[in-house]
Amino acid sequence: MRRHWKQATAFFLTAALVTGSSSFAVFAEEAQTEAEQKETYIAELLSEEPVSETADTEKEPDTTPEISEGDKTVEEAVTEATSETETETVTEVISEIETETATEVTSEVNAEPASEEQKNAKQSRSDFPSLYPDEYYYMEMFTYVGENWSIGIRSTMKPGETIEIGPKINYNYDVDGEHHADEFLDFYVEWEIIEGKDAISIEVNKENNQRAYLTVNEDADECEVRIKAHIMHQNDDGSVEELECYGGSSERVITIDKEYVPELIKDLREGEDGKLYYYVGDEIDAEFEGIPNLKYQKDKYYIKNGTVATDMNGLYLIEDERDETTTGDRYYFFKNGKVDGGYTFTGLAEYEDGTKFYIEYGVAVTDLNGPHWVSTAVDDGEKTTVDRYYFFTNGKVDTSFEGIVEVNFANLLFYKYYIKNGTVATDMNGLHWIADELDDTTTGNQFYYFTEGEVDKGFVGLTEYNGGKFYIKNGTVATDMNGLHLIEDALDETMAGDKFYFFSLGQIQNAYKGLALYDNEWFYLENGYLDTDMNGIVEYNGGKFIVAAGRIAREANGLWQDPKDGKWHFTANGQLQTQHTGIASYDGQMFYIISGELATNYNGTIKHNGVTYTVVNGQLYK
Repeated sequence: MRRHWKQATAFFLTAALVTGSSSFAVFAEEAQTEAEQKETYIAELLSEEPVSETADTEKEPDTTPEISEGDKTVEEAVTEATSETETETVTEVISEIETETATEVTSEVNAEPASEEQKNAKQSRSDFPSLYPDEYYYMEMFTYVGENWSIGIRSTMKPGETIEIGPKINYNYDVDGEHHADEFLDFYVEWEIIEGKDAISIEVNKENNQRAYLTVNEDADECEVRIKAHIMHQNDDGSVEELECYGGSSERVITIDKEYVPELIKDLREGEDGKLYYYVGDEIDAEFEGIPNLKYQKDKYYIKNGTVATDMNGLYLIEDERDETTTGDRYYFFKNGKVDGGYTFTGLAEYEDGTKFYIEYGVAVTDLNGPHWVSTAVDDGEKTTVDRYYFFTNGKVDTSFEGIVEVNFANLLFYKYYIKNGTVATDMNGLHWIADELDDTTTGNQFYYFTEGEVDKGFVGLTEYNGGKFYIKNGTVATDMNGLHLIEDALDETMAGDKFYFFSLGQIQNAYKGLALYDNEWFYLENGYLDTDMNGIVEYNGGKFIVAAGRIAREANGLWQDPKDGKWHFTANGQLQTQHTGIASYDGQMFYIISGELATNYNGTIKHNGVTYTVVNGQLYK
């Protein structure tokens, strides 16, 4: 159901009980159930679209339901309810009216289907009676001890006990359609004992006339007593009026039980010296040491010698027997004796033995395991930035772990880090060989390229490792890189300039000497990279080839002179034709070739194409 306006919430104060025997106990047994639903504006229910159980489709009433003259108005019903001996809550009154009205609406829906115009029409708030006026006061009752408070008045007391009671008032009003609720302080209370005048007495607090002390007489019999608070306001002209309060109840019923044993409340109270003292009932407990289960405190404190141990700062191991709030030993992070359960410190804290723990809300997170990003500072008196991953075991930085860990974000982004001494090894850079037992992210030994302890997937290029050179891609050696590859200067941190390198499984083969194919061309390699200074004959795979500037001279055909020894060779596509014996032409002359080489030592005659030639030093003459 939609709500058009907001009902102000009550101010909640912690309860405490003052006994005649000087023992304190505080209770909050009487919950204010009406407050949970009093915001509901009854016209809201009427503006809903009720559905008949027998109807096939949703229908709306075509007329606004009315409350007949014979019926009670909402205001009359509420007024009557609050005045009955057996007090009926506002919520119950509203519930009855809602049920009756909804039944009438449903009957009308079944009687006649609504038109389209009626379905589209919106009923305004002014069409229905309002539960509250535009401006009103709202009251809640409380019990006190000092400034500690609890909603509701104790429902059970024993003879001789005293409690301090009092109301809180909210002033509710609308401004420009928005609802406001402000605490109203300009009032005092006149208390009335409706039933049980012989059993109890009420004395107004002389320092605060909004509160009073309710005492059960020592000789009181077991019975029920009823009290009422009249909220009084003095106007500017000096006249006094009683304020009418909507919501809450100005009356309370208290049962007197001689056998009743009140709970001894554990609480902290501020002394005149400004210190917080630990009370059990109305007595300071100087014997207890540890973290007590305080009744009205969500925070945790370490108590010693009856007061908060304000000298406790940093991380402490609190054993189970000294912690009433939980079971088992636990590490807590304290500030001035208080467990720092807020947001002031989250991160690493160091224990006295040097062990570091991850702290959230003042407690070591003992279920934290594996890598975890810490973006805070170690609280060691000086703030030291530690934005990095740490490796945890049961919430403790695990300095014994060493190896590769993987961190993923939403199963989309994956990062690997090398952990040593409990955190990322930021001094780890370059290529490293990681043994299988140090890497749970994969199987087998593996090369990784690191930048400050993180596997650097962004680095691409050559790097050196243990005298060798490797090509890195995606954070590891590119083992699919084989043969001759041109590496640009920007990708080579080992040498300057663009160079051809010969690879096998991503590693430059420094010992390799010979020919290698690249882009349908053959090149000569020395020490694993292209030797552009090479000019001459190179033997490869049983053949001999002419190399010029480090490349096989495939354009070389016919006679070719070796610049190293001056010998002439017969070639085809840059390869020496050692199987050839016969005549070869060069520069208009003919020469005699034996086994692919010019026969400069041959002198004599030969017959070629039916003609006999004289051969002098391998050259033919007629």
